[in-house]
Amino acid sequence: MLATVAIASSLGLAATPAHSGNDTLCPGTTKACIYINRSFQGLIARKTKGQPTTNTSAPEPMSSWENPTIQNGAWFDARDGRGDCYNMHQRTEVRYVGDAYNDDMISWRMNGGCS
Repeated sequence: MLATVAIASSLGLAATPAHSGNDTLCPGTTKACIYINRSFQGLIARKTKGQPTTNTSAPEPMSSWENPTIQNGAWFDARDGRGDCYNMHQRTEVRYVGDAYNDDMISWRMNGGCS
């Protein structure tokens, strides 16, 4: 059973109308990016809107992310989009996912948020 988890308020989720994450590693507004470390450091991967679920390949899972696109995405704490689902709302970034969720991302997608 897939559980959708709402953690935005506990993470200090900051909606940003302008791109302000890591303009060097994730420039523009056409790709979402996930990072190994807090504050958008240590790029793991980038995805354009519409890309399906893939598993992370980094030696350590995600601690921060940014989604400056106009498409909602989602990340999961299990492979292949299984487990708990966490929204990556459009035009949003999370500088640190919080101690309870740090290093929990195993897979993610950019073709829709959690249902």
